[in-house]
Amino acid sequence: MSKAPWAGHTWQPKFKHIEQLDIYQNENINNIKHLNNLINLRCNNEIDQDSISKLKLIKLDVSNNTKINNLNHMKNTFKQGLARRGLLEKY
Repeated sequence: MSKAPWAGHTWQPKFKHIEQLDIYQNENINNIKHLNNLINLRCNNEIDQDSISKLKLIKLDVSNNTKINNLNHMKNTFKQGLARRGLLEKY
């Protein structure tokens, strides 16, 4: 019997296509690195800086999250998201 390609990982590949996620009151989720299609996130202190570093979010709510303190890597992503929605003329 062959092993599933995700054997030994804590993430579940069936969730990789999620675009919106609200885990503000969920302390069981602490790794979202694999959610490459995620564009809208609301989270609490279980998610850290490293977890969002490669995501291309266009909407983010990290109020009361002391583990995320730098969003510089997302400035172009936010601008592109605003432009797509017609809220920003040039980016």
